[in-house]
Amino acid sequence: MMKIPYATLERIATYLRCVKNLQVLGVKIISSSDLAKNTRATPEQVRKDLSYFGKFGKTGECYNLDKLVKKLERILRTKKEWKVCIIGTGSLWERHLQDILDLKNQDIIYLLSLIITLRR
Repeated sequence: MMKIPYATLERIATYLRCVKNLQVLGVKIISSSDLAKNTRATPEQVRKDLSYFGKFGKTGECYNLDKLVKKLERILRTKKEWKVCIIGTGSLWERHLQDILDLKNQDIIYLLSLIITLRR
């Protein structure tokens, strides 16, 4: 198994952030040179970084942003749901954490806060 440099993973996260921003602007395709310009990398570095994770297209063709986003999200596992428990948030952090975590079930924080309050 090939060991992937940490710097490559950091750049992959940067590429993902960049292509998601471009998607919002309506961009459908991007070349490695344009991606490099937007992320302060070189086109060669972009291609090398992506090559660690398989084929991303044909030589001389641009990347399809929709497909690229899906592959980069799979690499970084950004769509995986993680079960977490946050304890001792206090009332000041409840609203802030809801915004940060984009909670689907907002009762989670209130329940934890209630449990902590009852045990004191």
